[in-house]
Amino acid sequence: MSNCTASNIEFKLRIGTTFAVLSIVVNACSSIVACVLNFLIILTFVKTPSMRTPSYILILCLAIADFGVGAVVQPVYCAELFAKMKGYESVTCTTSYIRICSSWVLGASSLLTITAITIDRFLVLHLHLRYQELVTAKRSYTAAIVIAILSIFGILPGLFYVAAMIAGCCFSVLFLLNIVLMAKISREVSKHSANIHSQEQAVRESLNLPRYKKTVNTVHYIMGTFSACYIPVPIVASLIVANSKVPESSLDAAFILTSTLWLINSALNPVIYFWRIQDMRNAAVQLFRNIRCLHYEP
Repeated sequence: MSNCTASNIEFKLRIGTTFAVLSIVVNACSSIVACVLNFLIILTFVKTPSMRTPSYILILCLAIADFGVGAVVQPVYCAELFAKMKGYESVTCTTSYIRICSSWVLGASSLLTITAITIDRFLVLHLHLRYQELVTAKRSYTAAIVIAILSIFGILPGLFYVAAMIAGCCFSVLFLLNIVLMAKISREVSKHSANIHSQEQAVRESLNLPRYKKTVNTVHYIMGTFSACYIPVPIVASLIVANSKVPESSLDAAFILTSTLWLINSALNPVIYFWRIQDMRNAAVQLFRNIRCLHYEP
């Protein structure tokens, strides 16, 4: 118990019960959606050999992290909120630690994967014909393993304040890197679009500009949704750490609201995939057809 006290874990809710119950319901529903949709993404990848390309391998990594959020973080967060409502301090202590550590691990995995996806799109634009030679499925699997190993160190910020500060700085650098790369990509795409008629034949053949622009827009949606869901959390957390003059009940409500928003991101990503990526949508539909045929097979 002393460990929890030392870590400043709050054992009691300072908000209305109705708000807490609503948060539990929203997280529970979002958890189910995240698990089902991301499992469908994973299953579609496993059952569709043609999707085992560098770009889709990275999307698979993001889907696995999002599945982890839906399967672990959100159920534990619901249990934590319920324990606080009932005043179960030992349960609150355990669930808080699990929620904090798993959030750091999976959050790090998500941001690292999104950064890898952004770098992948940047390389497509700048390597042209050399892209398929240098960026292979094997190297993407290697990148996925490296991301997984680095993400494990996300346990440390959940346990040590100094590690949390360092991780926060690393997150900021990665966010900035994504913004810079996306700005460069957007500028280059605009330049290519403006000069499309004067480009050399080799360049036109090496880059399917309309298709590439669509994939870049998809990354914009993924990164934009990620930013909108993640950024409010550290802002509210900073206000709490700074002991601001904002009423404690308001800070509690803001933290629960922003945490819920962050967790909902895991249910939004697969929606973006199916909406924006036709190959993945078609593969999922074909998977359902195959399952249906097996089910009705005499």
